[in-house]
Amino acid sequence: LGALRASRRSGGSPSEALLVMHRTLREMPGPHLEMTALIALWDNTIRQVTISDCGHVPPIVIRAAGGSEQIEMPRGRGLGGRTTPRPRERAVRLATGDRLVLMSNGVVGPGEGEASLTADDVIRAALRSERGTAAETVRKVHGKVMEVSGGKLSRDATVVCLAIS
Repeated sequence: LGALRASRRSGGSPSEALLVMHRTLREMPGPHLEMTALIALWDNTIRQVTISDCGHVPPIVIRAAGGSEQIEMPRGRGLGGRTTPRPRERAVRLATGDRLVLMSNGVVGPGEGEASLTADDVIRAALRSERGTAAETVRKVHGKVMEVSGGKLSRDATVVCLAIS
């Protein structure tokens, strides 16, 4: 987190911040474990989110008009591993009423201790949010995570939502 803040405060782009985070993880003592990361930068003036990704779960956009899409991001390397990652970047315009849903591997991962939801499961849960608020969207997706996992999660199952008003 410190590497991210330092990079952004010095004017680095989100992709540059991911590379600073990678170098910081590589310099830490102990085994070099690889972790995924994603940075979403919202620009309200042009109503666009820029997503910089290093091997993370692709975000989902729930459109106000009722449609939805998983943002296609080429699968890349994570941070901290032996190989330097090449952050992938994608810009997506969001309109009033749209929601951007970000989630950790524990929500959609297929392993033991993970919820193993599909993108369609996340979309269906998010669409059950009657008011379409960020908080209610997160509650609906978390409810589905708890339902399918029986509350037996050993991995982080984080959901974050940006609702455009």
